[in-house]
Amino acid sequence: MISKNIILTCFLLCFSQCMLIAQQHDKKMFRKATKQAWNYFEDGAYGKAATAYKKILANYPKRAYSYQYLNAAISFAELKNEKETVFYLNNLAEVASRSEMEQAKSASVLQEFHAEKWWKDLMNAFDQRLEGLINHHKTLTIFNQNRKFAYSAIRISAKKDTLANTKIYLVPDGTGWGNQAASQSQILCHYNFSKQDSLDHISEVKEIVTPDFWLRVDTTGIIENEEEIWMHPFRYNEFFKTELAPFPLVRFPISHESMVDRRSEIVIMKNWGTYSPTITAQKYFYEGTEQKKYAFSGDIKCHKFMAYGHNSVHGISHLEYYFHEEYGFTEMNYLTYDNEIIQFKIEKIVSVNKK
Repeated sequence: MISKNIILTCFLLCFSQCMLIAQQHDKKMFRKATKQAWNYFEDGAYGKAATAYKKILANYPKRAYSYQYLNAAISFAELKNEKETVFYLNNLAEVASRSEMEQAKSASVLQEFHAEKWWKDLMNAFDQRLEGLINHHKTLTIFNQNRKFAYSAIRISAKKDTLANTKIYLVPDGTGWGNQAASQSQILCHYNFSKQDSLDHISEVKEIVTPDFWLRVDTTGIIENEEEIWMHPFRYNEFFKTELAPFPLVRFPISHESMVDRRSEIVIMKNWGTYSPTITAQKYFYEGTEQKKYAFSGDIKCHKFMAYGHNSVHGISHLEYYFHEEYGFTEMNYLTYDNEIIQFKIEKIVSVNKK
């Protein structure tokens, strides 16, 4: 007799697969609409571009790119529709990079508005946003610039051989990733390895990704705000396979509901060797709280999450991870697409007192 657990597992797998297919179809439609809108804009068909961008930004507000707000504003300006132009420029000011706002300032069709009060208000709003971002990176709670995280880093082969047993140091930088006012905060990941480690692993790094993925320090980005905590994984040296697994993520308020609809994808276009070009669709699940014991903290109550990433070429990778509101991602346990185990766990958090 087939057990209820087996039936439930089969149902969940089928349901997840159906949801994944629907999600991929939706994203395909979004990419198609985005490409069409861009072509209209590049061809100077501003009426069609304005209509296309308006539809995209109404239907996909969480997936839209900031440049689309800029293109929409320019398209409506070309049509002499000031009301819609103002609407999309105000949306742009909430998400744009400095370079995108400079493009708005220099766009010839928008220069006729520079004397308007709403334009001056727009520039003031953008300046305030940039100042807020700069200050935000300096005052994070978890990834605070006065902290240094020491993680143990272990990799075990499918045959249960230990391939790596080392440390990685995560150092928040107190600034934006790439520039002071970037949307992601910058962190430095320092990888410990010996000459023998390099000899043992450089050949597989060359074969699967590229030699550039063997390094001492990786500069990358994290997100920490009232809505979510998210980070790029430790994904260099012998740990490069984590790039095809879900990225650690927590949505607030922490609950099953806040995670169940959280689906995203990681697109690798180039520079990742055999991983390029691929897409990894990610799905997350909240499992509840669990008492955990760590060397740096003793017993603490953590939130447990499970996730899987379905890569378009290499298949499925799994991630189990734990989160604490004060310490962040305390533990990350991966089962890679080829049945290897990769584990990261905080061993120590040090105050560094940056000035």
